[in-house]
Order: sequence, then structure tokens, then C-alpha cells
Amino acid sequence: MQHRRELAPELLFRLTEEEALFQQELRDRFSEDPVFQDIIERAREATAFNRDLYHEAFQYFRRCGLTAYGIPEAYDGWPGTSRGAIIAAEETCRHDPSIGLSQGATTSLVATPILLFGTEEQKRTWLPKIAAGEVIGCYCQTEPDAGSDVASLKAEAIFRDGRWRINGEKIFITNGSEAHLGLVVARIGPDRYRGLAVFIVDLEHAKLAGELTILRNEKKPGLHLSPTTAMRFDDCGTDGPLGAIRELPDGTRTGEGWKVLNATLVGSRATVIAAQGRAVALGAFDVARSYADMRTQFSLRITEMPQQRARILRVEAALEMGRLLSWQAALLRDTLGREDSRPWQLEASLAKLWNGELAEWGPSEMLQLCGGVGYTDAKIFKFWQDGRIVKIYEGTSDVQCLIIAREMLLSVLSRDPATVSEELLIEAAHTFPPDPARATLPSVYFPIAHALAVEEGNRLVREEHMFRKRCGETLTERDDAIVAMTSLLARERILAARETLRHTRRTPALRTVVEGADDIVP
Repeated sequence: MQHRRELAPELLFRLTEEEALFQQELRDRFSEDPVFQDIIERAREATAFNRDLYHEAFQYFRRCGLTAYGIPEAYDGWPGTSRGAIIAAEETCRHDPSIGLSQGATTSLVATPILLFGTEEQKRTWLPKIAAGEVIGCYCQTEPDAGSDVASLKAEAIFRDGRWRINGEKIFITNGSEAHLGLVVARIGPDRYRGLAVFIVDLEHAKLAGELTILRNEKKPGLHLSPTTAMRFDDCGTDGPLGAIRELPDGTRTGEGWKVLNATLVGSRATVIAAQGRAVALGAFDVARSYADMRTQFSLRITEMPQQRARILRVEAALEMGRLLSWQAALLRDTLGREDSRPWQLEASLAKLWNGELAEWGPSEMLQLCGGVGYTDAKIFKFWQDGRIVKIYEGTSDVQCLIIAREMLLSVLSRDPATVSEELLIEAAHTFPPDPARATLPSVYFPIAHALAVEEGNRLVREEHMFRKRCGETLTERDDAIVAMTSLLARERILAARETLRHTRRTPALRTVVEGADDIVP
């Protein structure tokens, strides 16, 4: 995998002193503070968005100082690292994913792009207010006809009377109904990518002026402490774009929106969203393991039964892979520069893909461990409900597979493959060559992308294990078992990818129905 040599083991496998202290402070506070635990308990009972509880939680985080985390001191903030952002999201979301999502959205999707791409005036206007907890933010991109295909969005910004104004509808906006500040992606020109810009909008002013209408908050099976909003902009005034807008000789305009939104979303995948996915599984693991230790059947504790011990170990191994994949992406983001996401978007997609999938099957496995209690006790099934969305938003798992396969193809086609998954990728390229005119790839690449992610996670776990040995740590038999289980998980994914590739290649009907063509190279 690219960039391996750029991260020293001491950096990758060890939290800094500040990060370790930050993690322990949050862990102690959230587990012991009765105020926070009361918020969590009421959140478990919610069946729809609870506005009062949402704002109570937000004010709690303001008092903790988390609204300032990641914002420089120059703007009254609390400087932090990308891995620190993972810690904050993880320690929050392992108690309630919806609380962590809404808090993280203001930081990662609003404060960060303003910090990276805003003018000094824009930074001084908004960042101190975000740090102080006076402002909740939202990021407005998705439209009824523009989801994963971001470049197809239709919301339009026009320049009139010295000000940019936006018209269009946005959906699935985290924090939308409660936000004071929005970053809105809109079209300023015909070019599919360069014709996009991201604008700062004072949502409170827009509502008072009749330029913004909150259409609804979506009804959802989970994430009840995070509003998901549909909103319409009607000739809505803005506080200007992030980045420059240029007028071309033919009169059309181009902006830096594509760069801004990629740095924003890829950065969020590498930090807050990867952390949320892992935290959902971790929260379910904590609760289920505690229950299973006490439950006895057939004269055995649940955790003494081989099948259940294997189930627990699989999730535990997957959690370790998720931790290291997200740490790697976060460190590369800080090392290589946050403004340009291209050098580290592969690692961000690996982290998002694995942790997004883990957010679904991890809680499901823990629910199964607890049997009927898992399905009826909100402490467990709420993680299952909340976790399903992680593999959908901020880039679906399929989109992450596309990014991983394409990025790795560019790499391995110019050198010898170094892993089994890379060999499968080469085989797929020869048998199912990508069509540059198509927006997607043949279906056989998707299980290979999954195999690439788990193989990278396995590599990281094994290297950390060896690093700990070199440091003289005393490792337990369970540490060895986790390493062995990550290898088993990798082999399972590789086998599945190999069988999919070869069976599809050998079966004409399958090729025609799935791939849409029967002219595959035999």
C-alpha cells in the first residue's frame, strides 16, 4: 500500500501523550458523569427526533469544550489532531452514535472547511462562535436527484446585486433544522466538476428573510438524537464562497467546490465517520460481552461456548483492524496535508469501508450473542439500528469500493503485485477491463476491494503485534489469537473475491446478466 514508509511505527501504533490523556479524560467523564448518562438513557428511549434532548446534549458538549476541539487557538479553539478527532467521536459514539454524529458534523463538515479554505474574515466571523458552542453547523450537498453522483446536483447559485444567491432543494442534511450556519454546495457554471462552489450561509438570517424553508425532518429507525432535514433555498443570500470563483472568457464561471467538498468528505471519512462506525460496534461489544459473561445455558456461561467465543473474537479482531485503518488515514491526512485529499483518499476509503461494514455486522453479531435479550434490550439493539446508516452516508460502501479499486489499479498496473488481493486485481483487469466511459466498474472488482481493505487491516494488526514485541511488552495468548483471527478474516474475503471473479468469468449467463455483456476475455 502506498505511503507505508511515511508513518513510523512509533507514530502509527502509539497515541501521543496528549492524545492518550484526551482519550482517558473523555472515557472517564462519559462513563462516570450522571448528567451524561441521563442523556444517554433518555436517548435510548426516543423513537423520533427529540429537539429538547438534542440541545441539552449539545450544551453538554459545549461545557466539555468539545465544540472547540480542532479549531486553532487564534480563533478561540482547542487545537487537535485528526486522530484526536477520532478519539472524540469514538468515545462519544460508543455511548450514542446520534449524539456523536451531530457534534462531529459541525466540526468536520463545517468548521474544518472554513478553516482550510475560508478567508480570514470568514474564519474570524464563524470559527470563534463554533468553538464557543454558540453555532451549530450543517453541510448541505445531497439533493433529490444527486446522491452519490455529486457532480449531477442542480441547486444553482447566481451573482446578483453584488451577492451570490442560491436556489434549490437539499435533503438528508444532518443538523439541518437546528443549524445556525450552513455550507451549501451549488452550481455556478456548466462544467460538471469545476462548475461547483461551496457557499457560507447564515441560516438564521435566511429563515427570517423568508429565503430558507425547513421542509421536514425525516422519520428514521435510528439516530433519533440527530435531525436529518430536507430544506429549500429560495433566492437565498450567502456570505460568499469558500475558495475563488473565476469568470472565463466565454462568460461562464468555475469554482473550487470540487476540491473543497472532496477535502471535506474524504477528511470526514478518515476521522469522524470511520470512528463512528467502529464505535457502534464497540458499544454493542461492551454491552453484549458484559451480558454474556453473566448468562448461563447448558451449565456453561455463554462466553465459555466455543462458537460464541469465536463470534466474540471475530468482532474483537475486526475492531482492531478498524482502529488501525482509521489511525493510518488520520495520520496521513495530517502528514500529507488536509487541503488536498488525493494523496490519502485511498486510506480514507479503506477506513470508511471497513468501519462502515463493521457498524452493520458487528452489532448484529453481538445481538445474536445475546439472543432474545439482544433484540428486546435497547442497550444492544439501538446500536444495530443506528449502525446501518454508516455504510451509506458520506460515501456508500460501493463508492468506497470504486475508489479503492481504481486507486489500487493505478498503482499495481505499474509494478508487481505485492499481495494476493493485488494479484486478483490484476487478473480482474485482464479479464474484465474497466471501461473509461462508464461511471462504475464491473461487479467483480467490488469483493476485491473488500479483500484489499481487510488485507491492509490484517497487515496493520500484524505489524503492531511485532512492534509491541520489539518494545518488550508482555503479550497474551489472546493477543496472538486476535492476530490469527485477522488473518482468517482476510483469507475469507480473499477466497470470496477469488471465487466471484473466477465463477463470473466461467459462467456466460452470469456475465451477461450481471456485467451486461458477454464479450468478456475468457
